[in-house]
Amino acid sequence: MDPFSQYLSRQISLQFYPMTKLAFLNVLQKIPAEQALLLIDGLELMVLHEGAIAQVMHFDNRIKAVLQLHIPSKISQDCLEYIIAHELAHVAQRRNWRNQDGEQLEVNADATAEIWGFPRKQEFHDWIQSNSIGRRIGDVNY
Repeated sequence: MDPFSQYLSRQISLQFYPMTKLAFLNVLQKIPAEQALLLIDGLELMVLHEGAIAQVMHFDNRIKAVLQLHIPSKISQDCLEYIIAHELAHVAQRRNWRNQDGEQLEVNADATAEIWGFPRKQEFHDWIQSNSIGRRIGDVNY
């Protein structure tokens, strides 16, 4: 079994989402292998289906980052793969957003996803905006 399939088989939150598991595999296989292996080292996935409010997962001390993904009920495979590539590009940034970053980390993540073969298409932008998941950090009040 290849290292990406092995990694994904250990991701407990993917067990009920074959479309999402395939999307992750497709994205990881397009990223240069050396870089993809660095991305998944210590990365745990928290995948939530639409309607799920919360989830608890227990981790061991090898975790370096958590990628939380909410799966809408209606999303194209191409759009899902773009979102996964964009979020993995954030993992590659190896740091959290800071106020002074503005939109730069998002712009950089889009650029990296495009280098990996997952450009942000207008249809993805429109879908993300229409499904209210395209808000930036400063746009949300809790």
